[in-house]
Amino acid sequence: MRLYEENKHMIYGYVVRRVRSEDVEDVLQEVLRAIVERYSSFEGLSTEKTWTYSVCRFTVFKYYSRRNRENGEVALQAEGKLPPRGTEASPLDVLISGEKMELVRKLMNGLRPIDREILELRFVEELSFAEIAGILELESDEACRSRCRRALAAAQKRLRASPLSPAEA
Repeated sequence: MRLYEENKHMIYGYVVRRVRSEDVEDVLQEVLRAIVERYSSFEGLSTEKTWTYSVCRFTVFKYYSRRNRENGEVALQAEGKLPPRGTEASPLDVLISGEKMELVRKLMNGLRPIDREILELRFVEELSFAEIAGILELESDEACRSRCRRALAAAQKRLRASPLSPAEA
């Protein structure tokens, strides 16, 4: 399907950062199935990209709900792998490696889930505030901007409280 092909790197990245590595393939298949099944109900109120993110997000929520029911435990954030983006490395891949990636992962895992998601969508996926507001069903892009500022402030506060100083990070 065209929509899946155009967004497969984004879909893969979204799922791999949120799901245990052994379940990634199953969740990706669920996302593809959901896109195919629901595309006829796409009304064009958002972009296809925003709609696809919403389908991914809902499918990941279903995965956690099912997993929590089956295991009776809270599912943890994914292992922090970055999606393959072709042969060239993204600026984020180059900048954050090894120990720095671990520091960022710990910092992000310490944030509220909504803050973590907003920061990932904004700075990893490089989505606009309008797109993020659509995905997260926020009132407006201004509400999204405010939440993003608060999430950044929370991340900065955690970073300052970190045992590693910025010079060591």
